[in-house]
Amino acid sequence: MSGDAAHGWNHGWNLVYDDAGVSHVRAAGPVTRVLAVADEWFPARGGLSSLNRYLCGALAAAGAETYCLVPGASAAERADAERSGVRLVAARRSPGTTEREALMRRPPLPSGVVPDLVIGHGRVTGQIAKALTEDHFAGAARLHLVHMDPDDIEWFKLDREDDAGVRAEERGRLELDLARDAAAVMPVGPRLHEKLLRDLPDGPRLLRLDPGFDAAGSGEHTAPAGRPLIMIMGRLADARLKGLELAARAIGHAWALDPRAAGWELLVRGAPAGDEHRLRERVLDLIGHRSANVTVRAYSAETSVIRDDLRRASLLLMPSLVEGYGLVGHEAIVLGTPALVSARSGLGGLITEVAPAEAADVVVPVLHDDARDVPVWGHRITAIMTDRAWAFAKAEAARQVLARRRTWAMAAEELLGLVRAGGRSGG
Repeated sequence: MSGDAAHGWNHGWNLVYDDAGVSHVRAAGPVTRVLAVADEWFPARGGLSSLNRYLCGALAAAGAETYCLVPGASAAERADAERSGVRLVAARRSPGTTEREALMRRPPLPSGVVPDLVIGHGRVTGQIAKALTEDHFAGAARLHLVHMDPDDIEWFKLDREDDAGVRAEERGRLELDLARDAAAVMPVGPRLHEKLLRDLPDGPRLLRLDPGFDAAGSGEHTAPAGRPLIMIMGRLADARLKGLELAARAIGHAWALDPRAAGWELLVRGAPAGDEHRLRERVLDLIGHRSANVTVRAYSAETSVIRDDLRRASLLLMPSLVEGYGLVGHEAIVLGTPALVSARSGLGGLITEVAPAEAADVVVPVLHDDARDVPVWGHRITAIMTDRAWAFAKAEAARQVLARRRTWAMAAEELLGLVRAGGRSGG
């Protein structure tokens, strides 16, 4: 994010604060209309949907008239969006058509509403955003958000039938093809931004999206009473990629460092439905102690469930082997829950960049070498779990620094500046 975007508010926009002290930008001039295209509102499928939800809310708070096109929306989803000032638009679906085919049709927006900006998310909805700007909203700028790098992650998905290299090349090429003729490309965090600086040297404008740490509901809290809980959360169909094996082995290492580890509990949130028992058995084997307290739960799309889990945890682990960003760790930090995050994640890179002093307590190397990684993570886990009062105090200090230096208002200003600058989609 540029210094102008982070510190200057001089383009016909006003910086204001809500009752919770969270900063927003309010438009002083004509209202910008934004249409985000997503495959869901509540995040049943993972972090991409969570980020879309936060981003749409930030744009609405900034004064943009914000719509989100989805295949369908429940009453609960509509109410959730409306609380953030976002209007969900359910795609028109004819009998026999798929969700993606429905999203390609002209959205049933209110009469007279034509978007100034259409947002697509990677290869999930990027093609749809491109089709909408080409077929229906030729005057709109198209923004292509990049959430992941196939060249990083596909190598760790070894349970697929096709070759990882072929899959990575195909998905990477599609991502770049969608990016090249967009009005702008917005990679999430520094890791993806660095990749696209190299791969799109003559491409469209790059706008780095640094998610804000000032989300509503953030704030200081102390170590929960009762049995101390460690949590790892994510779409664990890709358990190795998410670092579950490293986390379990590191907890086993902690048992050797402190006998109190036998009283901790590990919550694994994100197992594929019906796979909970098998995954629990695997985690117990990796810990090396069959008496370990391990609870495995399926992934939940309910934000209240995820927030409650993070609130009762004493530590969130995100030891990803590689991660484009890492919204799970981000959400823990926003809530003031102690977290250890992989240095090979965009989140780890962002914290190191904007809060280097605080990064020493949060960001942990992942070298893909268990002989070195397991002891390091095991010692860091033990240090936090054996002095939780200290850990929560450090987590709150880090949250406050990050919330000052990266806000959702800054992200909204960067994005909406594209429209003010007259950006238009090439297709």
